[in-house]
Amino acid sequence: GFPYLSKPFLKEVEGEAVSHVGFIEYPILLEGQWYKAGALHAVCTKITHRQKGYASALIQEALTWGELKGYEFIFLYTHIPQFYERLSFQFLPEYRFYPIDA
Repeated sequence: GFPYLSKPFLKEVEGEAVSHVGFIEYPILLEGQWYKAGALHAVCTKITHRQKGYASALIQEALTWGELKGYEFIFLYTHIPQFYERLSFQFLPEYRFYPIDA
């Protein structure tokens, strides 16, 4: 399994969890140097509670927490980058390279 634990950020309404953002430590090696990075994951809101800003508020809370904990990068993978761009994320194309045996 994955060696890191996820920190949950939750929004509750009347004792019911209606929105969640997970934050997981995700060290990154870039150009030979390790960086303390974190990743947001499992961002979700119950369909009956969407469009109220709950996920956006939780993302801001997670970003603030990550900054206070000294994370140098915080990223996520998504199929809706426009949602996260308005929350200060930048879209970066993902590239995958595969070795070819000669």
